[in-house]
Amino acid sequence: MNRRTFLASGIRGLGISALTPFGSATTHASSTITAQPGFSFLHYTDIHLETARHAPQGFQQCIGSMTAAAPHAKFAVCGGDVVFDALRTPLADTASLYSLFQEHAKSLRMPTHFVIGNHDIQSALSQPPVDTAHAKDLFRKSVNRESTYYSFKHGKWRFIVLDSIQPDPAIEWRAHIDDEQLKWLRQLLDADRTTPTVVITHVPLASSFEFLVNFMPGRRLDQAVVDNSQRVIDVLQTGNVKAVLQGHTHVVEQFERHGIKYVSSGSVCGEWWRGWRLGIFAEGYSLCHCSDDGVFQSIYKSYGWHAGQYNS
Repeated sequence: MNRRTFLASGIRGLGISALTPFGSATTHASSTITAQPGFSFLHYTDIHLETARHAPQGFQQCIGSMTAAAPHAKFAVCGGDVVFDALRTPLADTASLYSLFQEHAKSLRMPTHFVIGNHDIQSALSQPPVDTAHAKDLFRKSVNRESTYYSFKHGKWRFIVLDSIQPDPAIEWRAHIDDEQLKWLRQLLDADRTTPTVVITHVPLASSFEFLVNFMPGRRLDQAVVDNSQRVIDVLQTGNVKAVLQGHTHVVEQFERHGIKYVSSGSVCGEWWRGWRLGIFAEGYSLCHCSDDGVFQSIYKSYGWHAGQYNS
């Protein structure tokens, strides 16, 4: 049994609703979004933009779908892994990919907040090599943001963006929320325990899928889920956190724990622009709604991409 077959069989055998095989053009984490006073926004993640496999055409098709599906969305959140692959790509090529991303993304015509992903940082394998102190410089410059973790407010809600990617020369990177960031998060929540809050991270804080994946030989737990996630979750439970939006796995997943919804929003690129992730999860994005009375809802939508639909 190969890796893909093993994972797909395991997913189907989980017997829970968090991970579901989808076969329709519209797939979802929740079955519907109930219209309530409030606002909507988009969460799209794991674009892995490259020049091969018609990725630019696919990304543009995704943008068209998001624009049509959510014409009144107030903003978008890009959940990380914008390009493929800053870790090992020459600087000039990576900078060109970021420019290509921005050229396409501007047609979405709404404010966009960015989350850093593991493929967005540079490393000792980059060309030329980049030390850990400057691994995130190109990402910061490309998205015009000084800090890779921050918060913002919209309507009656607060949003907290975490940086789950820490450069590590021994293994390129690991998924971790550093002490300084954790202190900032604790202070932020201590200062306001009542505002309904959405937390956004690239690497999941919690994921049933990653527990399955970690049965595979050579899989690093500290590159699959945030390695100090329980410390982070303990802090989140002190505030009025309604949801955690996640990326990285390229699968669609939603479950609730202690009143917090954990939502993994699949991926724009599917199986790295080769088709559906594991043959199960279609390329797509999440449409999210925050109601004025503090209810968070999301629905996952495929944008109908078919790998190889363009002539070479």
